[in-house]
Amino acid sequence: MDLSLPLIVQGRDGEERYVIKLSVSLEREEP
Repeated sequence: MDLSLPLIVQGRDGEERYVIKLSVSLEREEP
């Protein structure tokens, strides 16, 4: 199961843009 959360950060001048991608992966543990 993968969860992806993209965040867009805009610069002060309004031209620069940064994309922050956070990803979380959940794996099931087998006993």
